[in-house]
Amino acid sequence: MEGGRRDLGAEIARSGREAGRFLVAAAFPHFCCACGIEGAVLCSACVMDAKTPLEGIFVCPGCGEPTPLGARCPRSRCAEKTPLDGLISVAPYGRPVLRELLRLYKYERVDEAGEALLGIFDAFVRKHLHALTSLFGGAAVVPVPVHRFREAYRGFNQSEPFAATLASALGARLERHALRRRFRFRAQAALKADDERRSNARRSVLASQVLSGGIYVLVDDVVTSGATLEACAAALKDSGAGEDWAVTLLKGAALHKKGSNR
Repeated sequence: MEGGRRDLGAEIARSGREAGRFLVAAAFPHFCCACGIEGAVLCSACVMDAKTPLEGIFVCPGCGEPTPLGARCPRSRCAEKTPLDGLISVAPYGRPVLRELLRLYKYERVDEAGEALLGIFDAFVRKHLHALTSLFGGAAVVPVPVHRFREAYRGFNQSEPFAATLASALGARLERHALRRRFRFRAQAALKADDERRSNARRSVLASQVLSGGIYVLVDDVVTSGATLEACAAALKDSGAGEDWAVTLLKGAALHKKGSNR
C-alpha cells in the first residue's frame, strides 16, 4: 500500500512538472539561440550546425599543446603542474550558441537547452567511441560534484547527465558518490583570476571508496581555469587512483593562455 502511494505521488509530481513546463512554454515561448526562430531553444536546422564539426579539443592539461587523445605530454613541468593525466573537451567556450545553451540549462533550468546539449555531447562521444573505449577501458566515470547545499538550491548537478551519457556509451560504471564537495562561500563562476579559483578549490573535494590503481574519468560541463578538475583529480590520487582524466563539454580560452598558472 505504501509503495503504491509513493508511486502515485511520484506520478502526480511528474505530471505536475510536465504541466508546468507546458504552461511556461506557452506563456514564454523559446527562441532559437542560433537563428532566432520561435519554437525551440535550438531549432532542428541549427541542431545539425551545432553538432558539426565535432572534432573535439584534445590537449595536454598541463601546457595546452595538442596531444594524441589529450594525454598529458611527457614534459616534467606538466606532471608537476597538474594531477590530470589527460583532457578532452567537445568544443571551445567561445562558441556562442553552446555557451548560451549552457547558461539557460545551468542557471535558468531550461530543460530543452539541457536536452540539446546532451544530444551534442552524445554525438561527440559516439563519433569518437572507438578511441574513447580503448582509452577508458575499465574506467569509472565520475561527475564533478557540487556541494549539497548548492545542488539543493539549483535543483540538480549539471555534470551528472553528461557523466551518465558517457558512462552509458562506454559501458562503464558511473560513480556518483566517489567525490563530495566541502562548502565554499564563493562559487567558482564568480571568480575571475586563476589564483582565486585555485585557492577557492584547494582541498574542497573529498574522495571515498576509490579503487587502488583505478582509472577515473571526471566529467564536467566546462573547464575554465582547471582548478576544480585538478582538486578532484588530486583527491582521487591521494586516495589511491592510478589515472585521472577529464572530459568536458566546453573549454575556456583562458585555460592555457600565456601567464596562466596552469
